[in-house]
This record gives sequence, C-alpha cells and structure tokens, in this order.
Amino acid sequence: MNHVHVRNDLPEITKCSDGRHYSNKNLMNRDTDKDQNIKQTIGKVPLGNLIEFSLALEEVSRVREYGKKKYPLAESWRQVPDEDLDSAILRHMFNKNVKDDETGCSHKAHMIVNLMFELQKEMEKDND
Repeated sequence: MNHVHVRNDLPEITKCSDGRHYSNKNLMNRDTDKDQNIKQTIGKVPLGNLIEFSLALEEVSRVREYGKKKYPLAESWRQVPDEDLDSAILRHMFNKNVKDDETGCSHKAHMIVNLMFELQKEMEKDND
C-alpha cells in the first residue's frame, strides 16, 4: 500500500535573515513504495536546513572562492596538514579585527572554511 507522509513541522514558506523567502515543499519528506516516482527522502540529511544561514554561507563561499583563486590547484587544501589548518583557525580566532585585511571577509568565515577542510577529510576517512 502506497502512502505519502508530509512533514507538518515545516512551515510552507521560510523567511531567511536576508529577507528572501523559500518554499519548503521540496524539503518535505515523502514515503512511498520504490516503484513510485516520488523521490525517496526518508533518512537523508535535509540540506535545506541550511537555507536560513544564507548570509553566513555566502560569506564562507566568498572566502572559499578567494582561496581557490589564490591557490589554483583545486584540491590543494587536501595537502595541508591539520596542524597548519589548526594554526590558521587560531590566527583568525584571535585576530582583533572583525574582517580579514587580505580578503575583506569575516575571520569567522575563514575559520569555518578551515574547519570544513578538516571535517571533510575526517568524514572521508570515516567512510573508507
């Protein structure tokens, strides 16, 4: 027997801190038999939960984009030892300025990018 479960805990529209509105219809979980055409989302991480952090994610993306231009080898971050990433995180953490002089971006965004490098490597190692 087919059934569709629509999550009632999500509002239909989410207003983000940047003033934009997003529909949650694509984020709602549905459950049905595998032979149906409804996308299976049960048990998958709802990445849409990050939509409300759009301004922060844009700043993090600006830092990442700057780094990709400065260090053009696409995967160069994988070669950076975790100790060096930790040092960079601490430099940004204890900098008294809100914005990085070189990039003009938030020091917190720089910390997040470096933490994401470490986390990505950790998650990939766990999945081996």
